[in-house]
Amino acid sequence: MDDLLADFVAETREMLEASAGEIVAWEANPADSARLDTIFRFVHTVKGNCGFFDLPRLATLSHAAEDALSDCRSGKRQPDQRLVTAVLAIIDRIVVMVDAIDAGEDLPNGGDEALIAALEADGVQNADATAAANTFSQSNTAEDKGPAQNTKRADGVGGQRSIRLPVDLLDRVMSGVSDMVLARNDLAHRLRQAGTQPMIDGPFERLTAILSDVRDAITRMRMQRIETLFNAFPRLVRDLSNDLGKQVMIDLEGGDVELDREMIETIRDPLTHIIRNSIDHGIEPPSERLSLGKPEIGFLSITARQSGNMILVVVSDDGRGLCEDNIADKAVATGLITKAQRAAMNRDAILQLVFQPGFSTAETVSNISGRGVGLDVVRQNLGRVGGTISVKSTKGVGSQFTLQIPLTLSIIAGLTVETSGQRFAIPQSYIDEIIHSSSKALDFTRVGETALVTFRGKRVPCLHLHKVLGLPPSTVAESEHTMVMLRLANGDLFALAVDGIHSHGDIVVKPLAPAVMKAGVYAGSTLLDDGQPVLLLDVTNIASEQKITSDLSSSVLQSEGDFAEAQLGQAGRAMLFKDFEGRRCAVRLELVQRIETIAMDAVDRTGTQMRAILDGQILPLAGLPKDPIELQKLRLLHLNDGTMQLLYAVRAVEEAIDLSGDLKPVRDEQSVEAVILVGDKATGEKTVRLLDGHDLFARFGEAPESAAKPVCRIPDGDWARTVLAPLVVSAGYDVASDSDAVEDVAIYFEDQAEPSGDPGTASTTPVVRLRDAPEASGDADTVYKYDREGLIKALRKVRRAGGTAT
Repeated sequence: MDDLLADFVAETREMLEASAGEIVAWEANPADSARLDTIFRFVHTVKGNCGFFDLPRLATLSHAAEDALSDCRSGKRQPDQRLVTAVLAIIDRIVVMVDAIDAGEDLPNGGDEALIAALEADGVQNADATAAANTFSQSNTAEDKGPAQNTKRADGVGGQRSIRLPVDLLDRVMSGVSDMVLARNDLAHRLRQAGTQPMIDGPFERLTAILSDVRDAITRMRMQRIETLFNAFPRLVRDLSNDLGKQVMIDLEGGDVELDREMIETIRDPLTHIIRNSIDHGIEPPSERLSLGKPEIGFLSITARQSGNMILVVVSDDGRGLCEDNIADKAVATGLITKAQRAAMNRDAILQLVFQPGFSTAETVSNISGRGVGLDVVRQNLGRVGGTISVKSTKGVGSQFTLQIPLTLSIIAGLTVETSGQRFAIPQSYIDEIIHSSSKALDFTRVGETALVTFRGKRVPCLHLHKVLGLPPSTVAESEHTMVMLRLANGDLFALAVDGIHSHGDIVVKPLAPAVMKAGVYAGSTLLDDGQPVLLLDVTNIASEQKITSDLSSSVLQSEGDFAEAQLGQAGRAMLFKDFEGRRCAVRLELVQRIETIAMDAVDRTGTQMRAILDGQILPLAGLPKDPIELQKLRLLHLNDGTMQLLYAVRAVEEAIDLSGDLKPVRDEQSVEAVILVGDKATGEKTVRLLDGHDLFARFGEAPESAAKPVCRIPDGDWARTVLAPLVVSAGYDVASDSDAVEDVAIYFEDQAEPSGDPGTASTTPVVRLRDAPEASGDADTVYKYDREGLIKALRKVRRAGGTAT
């Protein structure tokens, strides 16, 4: 609120300065309606602001002046010298009060009634009121001219001083400092080439630090706390709730996050629209909420936080959530998608339909929603500044919209690429992945004039940058190109082929001439460290101009042919690998949580069930031969069926494949679900064993409770807590606490006595003893306390033997 009050003071003074000449001119010619309008707007604005900040005296004074001026504007009253004097007296009193507010002082004592009375029309005011107005106006003018008043003002101001500047002036200063930074980078490059020069290096480093501080300071001058945007939302929520007969509580968090002023204005309308949707469509009426067992009052949360050079704003509610069936049915009914496409879409793809132009599930049009104009515009506006929006929803629980926007538009993270001998910059926020054309993960095809590339099982359009920009053909062979995978705000993915990658880092974006911007492929320009100017590519416009953006999200299938292909792949996908007998096998991809690599020392062959330590857990292991193998590292498929985890050892992981519908079931081999055909006639078709995930978990899986970590008790003391405990935990054990009655293994020092148990009862807890010296003395059965591998082996050994380490 302090920042808002400071803005009120600054705005009031600014308006007064702008209208001061108009007031004097109106005094000379009270019939001048244009100048009357200027003064009226001033007192009207002050009146509105005073109501917000709970300043009743200021509000009363400005309201009285507004009424008198309103009568003059409407012709009910003719302005005269006496009225001008009274209005000027009130404006002078407003100035004094604003100065007091700025200085943190109490407002001047009364006299407001006399000033207001002086505004009355002829025959109503009295001589005392007129005299009071004249006296106050003259005394205030005299004080303004005298040095004493200036001294008092200077002494009284205890807060930070502020000044209002045009944004374009800040932009010019920022541009100048950025040029200095680029000049510094060029100088640094030349100094590195010239070698070490002690006489120059020291001053140069100081110059670098000063420039960095100045650049950061100017960047912060453009920043504003996002709470200036948040402060308007409680009133918005209250008014909408009352209009709809609902009760909604709003929670705002992260108001201290700072954002470029231009970005705050960019997200104002999108956030307002999402809030209106949440209250209108999401949060249920009180009676419905009570019947569902929810609190009568709905909850709306808006949080902001910084993540790198991006700001995340999350709007969530506890309402009814988005119903994918209703969304899909509405999309089919309006012709947005076909029934065949509907059948092939997953839940995430259906939720993306809410961002399509003209889409709305509202049955009636109101002044709040239902016009079909909203979320599509929200996404487009965010996309123009490099932002994105995503949605998550659970039916009956609520919805969550996440806006991801750049911290500032003046400095962004960028990637410098080259094509046809020229360099260009790409905003890093669009980059999904970078991969070389020679990678086996890429498969290039062409449909008519459209180049396509298949990447991770997904076929996406492929553009060559030199063709997009109309440059001469590249001299680099296509097999040597680098593919930059770009993802748009709507989720569409496409590949951009370039000759090479140069560097990445923060770049200062500068505007281009309008003639260059009309090309539709550039978003600005920047200078590299070596001083070379490069153009910043407008990724969104390039995709639009090349007609590779889909009307629906990229996850929605666009044609009946795609739908038929999807039906073929409904059998799912599988991960292809070779086992330790050299056979090609596969396991369904939905069971594969991750592909892991562990050291062979992490494998425990205790008993008939092998296990391995992974991320502090001891998990069952299958697929490994019983006989020892000469390997330092072991590749694993980390399988998870939702309740149990299982590690499956493989010799080599190959690739993910689509399962055709032609699966040949196998009934006479345990753990094999079916045989599938992989490859084609050109490369040779071969059969692959598809493992039965259900049988694997039935045979090797361990329920969570049976796979609990063993408990290890360690000695007391700082060394054991800071050094020994983390090692024990990393080995897959829990450290025993005082509440643990029984431990699975205990660690003691060489000369430490075991705690006494119940009389007459021998302890059966396996024990590992530690020694202080690197070398053992005599026949002592101990482990050196800093021998990590030795300790881990000893822990495994006592588990197998059930006694002390030997």
